[in-house]
Amino acid sequence: MAWLLRRLHRWLGLAFGAWFVLLGLTGALMAFMPEIETRHLAAPAGGPALPLPALVEAAAAALPQATDGPLRVHPPMAPGETFRADFRLPQGRTSLHLDPATGAVLGEVRWGGQLIHLAYNLHRNLLIPKGERFVGFLGLPVLGLLLAGLALAAWPSVVTWRERVFSKAGLRGRRRLANLHTALGLRALLPLLVAVGTGLALSFPQTTQWALYRVTRATPQPPPVPGDGPVDLAGALALAEAARPGWRLAWLDPPGDTGRVTMAFVPPEAWPGADQVVTVETATGALAVALPHPAGRIAAWFTALHAGTAFGLAHRILVVLLGLLPLALGYFGLALWWRARSARRALRD
Repeated sequence: MAWLLRRLHRWLGLAFGAWFVLLGLTGALMAFMPEIETRHLAAPAGGPALPLPALVEAAAAALPQATDGPLRVHPPMAPGETFRADFRLPQGRTSLHLDPATGAVLGEVRWGGQLIHLAYNLHRNLLIPKGERFVGFLGLPVLGLLLAGLALAAWPSVVTWRERVFSKAGLRGRRRLANLHTALGLRALLPLLVAVGTGLALSFPQTTQWALYRVTRATPQPPPVPGDGPVDLAGALALAEAARPGWRLAWLDPPGDTGRVTMAFVPPEAWPGADQVVTVETATGALAVALPHPAGRIAAWFTALHAGTAFGLAHRILVVLLGLLPLALGYFGLALWWRARSARRALRD
């Protein structure tokens, strides 16, 4: 059995190791994708922010070719952040970043215009249109590679558990490579399994959603609140803020042609999936709050754990280190295979 596991682990590594390395490196880059995308922007001047409707108007005026105006705006969530307005143009998506204090345009980010976007598409769909499922299927042998490695490491052996889990000084040659490969893999196994498992869930969103809805129950929704008459963007925002006092606005969809303003608010102690969507009809002022479904909250945790956004900067740094691990594991594994292959050739000669 150990012989079979060893061969399975070896050939899965040789066949899909490069793919695992590519996933890791592109994932490591994506952990800091917002900073990489906006590294060319000028810094905000600082000071109190303008009212949100004024910033929405400034963004729309700065890009008049987008006749529908911004599709979604993102106010700054922390000091030093910009106000972002997302547009859809014939040539693709673009985002304008404005100084919250002055409304001045600090720069523009067009989707596909940077190398980080290439890394994102490689990680998500391998540059294949609607290739997320294909990437998901390629993730299955990577999961098998990790599980086979775990089974091999746990298999009874003359090698002590201390040597399997911790790097041991004084070893030489193949035993040194095996020690480094096994110890590194075992210590990083749990976060690697989380990364691969959540990646599979994100690659098959419909299947994941179906499964989550089967095991969770819908949250009772509060009744809509009737309005007192027409409201503009500022009035809709005021109604929504009154309905969720102390919460922060995460994003807002201006009314456009829909006749409604849609906003997402996050509580002071924000966790993935905790945001609530508030909709205000501009014609009547009627307000509706959509509480998150438990299935949606779980799916949001999958996304946050995979992207490194659940636990702040430390989590993002961990994702970067995890992204580099397949390269190190692949190097040690390939070196082990090459030494064994060379030894077999020497015996035959």
